[in-house]
Amino acid sequence: PVDLAELATVLRLAYGPRGDGTPGRFVPSGGGLYPLDLHVVARSVVGLEPGIHQLDPLEETLVDVSGLDRDGRLARFRRAAPSLMAPIPETAAVTVVITGSFERSRCKYGLRGYRLTLLEAGHVGQNALLVATALGLPVLGWVGFVDHELDAVLGLDGVTQSSLYAISFGGTDPGARRFAAEEASHD
Repeated sequence: PVDLAELATVLRLAYGPRGDGTPGRFVPSGGGLYPLDLHVVARSVVGLEPGIHQLDPLEETLVDVSGLDRDGRLARFRRAAPSLMAPIPETAAVTVVITGSFERSRCKYGLRGYRLTLLEAGHVGQNALLVATALGLPVLGWVGFVDHELDAVLGLDGVTQSSLYAISFGGTDPGARRFAAEEASHD
């Protein structure tokens, strides 16, 4: 399991406010629009109910958005990963799904807002990977999910809002199976 304090550290340094009295967060954002949302799929986090939560980065709180069908949504989340990635949601203590709300950037930047949203997702993902690694947590970033299925689980329409990147950490090393398979293929 991952401790709630470890998860909070990853989330705060990935997309939270700087906290030094200056506006902004730990990542650049075109126009300061911050078009991303972080959904936390908790499986084994000490101090946090298993389920799907959404980060409120300014309040630094997690809001449970699992709804009444908590077990069904978690099962659908596991099915949204194809066979190559299937072990990840099962073995990781937590998965953070970075989602984009494209209209937040498009309102100011037009079509370029889409690219800015993707760039920002990369910055947030890199921060999360670096912080989890610094905390000694096994971590793996992945995009091997079925977009429309994951979007449906998270309540996104797949057009104006969509899943962009997933980062799983804690629990059994999420990358161990993949690395072992790569080594075997080189023998």
